[in-house]
Amino acid sequence: MDKKDFQHELLQAAKKGTLLTPKHDPQELSCSYANYRSVLSTELAANLEGFILSGKYEVEEFSNKRYTTTPQLWVITPMDSTFSVPASGVDAYSPIPNKPLDSIVAVSGCAQGLHIFGANRSEIDAKVSAGSLSGVGFL
Repeated sequence: MDKKDFQHELLQAAKKGTLLTPKHDPQELSCSYANYRSVLSTELAANLEGFILSGKYEVEEFSNKRYTTTPQLWVITPMDSTFSVPASGVDAYSPIPNKPLDSIVAVSGCAQGLHIFGANRSEIDAKVSAGSLSGVGFL
């Protein structure tokens, strides 16, 4: 898959309404969750299709050894300063984002299909070091 194919897949998921799930939607912050979660920034969520089409991001593909049915994981790093903090972490039972996250992760789950959430690149790197993720390359 190349970057253009990946963009197409993201856009298809956005049109189906599966790309941004309620758990990671900043418009749904008033709904609390029992576990830590991430939400996209309001700016990114409101301009998601435009961001995808712009191509102003790097995409690195990984293989996730924990999920053998759908092992692909893509880390999206914005190159546009408008989205330098593309997501935030939200503690369990809290409606308030309190941890800036520097990356977007896209996964293709069995139940949810292709969807995105926020993460820190340092967490991805730690998973690579631990062996649960292995790098495939940049798109």
